[in-house]
Amino acid sequence: MLNLFKAELYKLRHGKELKICIAIVFVIGLLNVFLHGDDEIGLLSFMSEIIGLIACALFAGLYLGNEFYKKTILYSVTSGNSRITVLLSKYLTYLIACIVILAFNALVMNGFYVAFNGWGQPVTGSAVSFILGYSIAGIFYDLCIISIPFLIVMLLKDTGISIVVSVVAIGSILACSEIFWVDRIFPISIMTENLKNFLPLNSILAILIIPVVAIGTSGALFRKADIK
Repeated sequence: MLNLFKAELYKLRHGKELKICIAIVFVIGLLNVFLHGDDEIGLLSFMSEIIGLIACALFAGLYLGNEFYKKTILYSVTSGNSRITVLLSKYLTYLIACIVILAFNALVMNGFYVAFNGWGQPVTGSAVSFILGYSIAGIFYDLCIISIPFLIVMLLKDTGISIVVSVVAIGSILACSEIFWVDRIFPISIMTENLKNFLPLNSILAILIIPVVAIGTSGALFRKADIK
């Protein structure tokens, strides 16, 4: 599995899919901060959340959808690798790519906001720690959510349709903000507060169910799939 995982990381580094998603996050994130970064902090944060999740859904369609379209996933299986090994290597690579996308999205939002508007208050070590902790917690929650686009692509095996269905699914998730913590507050606006007071720890078990179900269902589908 290690060699297969290394091969996936090589494709990730040299492929266009991740670069395309990062470029989209940069451009739309810049516009988001420019349009909403002054007195619409709530909308800025919510739009940034949408940008990050949709960029991950786009990557899932481009990266995994092309695997089925170009039949490279078939070659991985016929080369003697078990289907579970192939699935896990692709899921881990997908998670790494999504971490990069989501972290870059947070960097764009916070970085451009500070560049345009300043910190607004003295910067302290505890404030920086709060921003980092809050952003990392948000990325963790988002990583659970973006397991859904992975499952959708494994089910549909198509780039375009998978992206559309994934965006619709994410839209439904955004409507359930209290459960999935997608209505997060802009961290710079609350960086003097206690981090624990802003983390929805009561919903962490519910959010962890998503990747478990997604990867389990994906594995069951992939084991029985007729890959041509």
